[in-house]
Amino acid sequence: VEILVEKDPLVIRWSNPAPIIAKPAAVLTSAQLNAIAESQTTSYETLSGTYTYSPPLNSLIDFTSNSTVLGVRFEPEDINNFKGCSCSVVLGFEKPPLVLTSAPQTIEYGVELEESVFLYDSNQLPPGGHFDFADVIGKQLAVGATVVSLRYHSPQLLLYHEYCEVVFPIEVVPAESHITWKE
Repeated sequence: VEILVEKDPLVIRWSNPAPIIAKPAAVLTSAQLNAIAESQTTSYETLSGTYTYSPPLNSLIDFTSNSTVLGVRFEPEDINNFKGCSCSVVLGFEKPPLVLTSAPQTIEYGVELEESVFLYDSNQLPPGGHFDFADVIGKQLAVGATVVSLRYHSPQLLLYHEYCEVVFPIEVVPAESHITWKE
């Protein structure tokens, strides 16, 4: 009589990780790579063994699509009673908002708008982008508080939105009067 003993089937418990914010040099961490192998026949006991992730821990994340597939292969220490298994999940991405702070600027009435009026913190923007000043350069604003909205275009379309609207508060003050007398 020949007795064939089947190896205990395993299950990998691994949920899709929460979407992450796309940013340069983002790497996979244990927050995304956290699979757990369990035995189906021993009350879902967690097993010892080797997890091989694809892509591996600390890999740069590829943001060229809206998500990426993460895979794991588990090889149990006890190969006499258990056989290895594989699983995959999807890691989603979210584009970060382009945040820009601009301090209110004061200009004198009659001054034509130029790029230097629009002050901003370039560290808050993705590198290599530019503002579209075409519609505002050379214009004069009326006296009072106003806002000028400009688009910042980003070449990093996969990591960031194509552009964002940036609001620049501007206070236009009356020009100083200069009176001259003829003698």
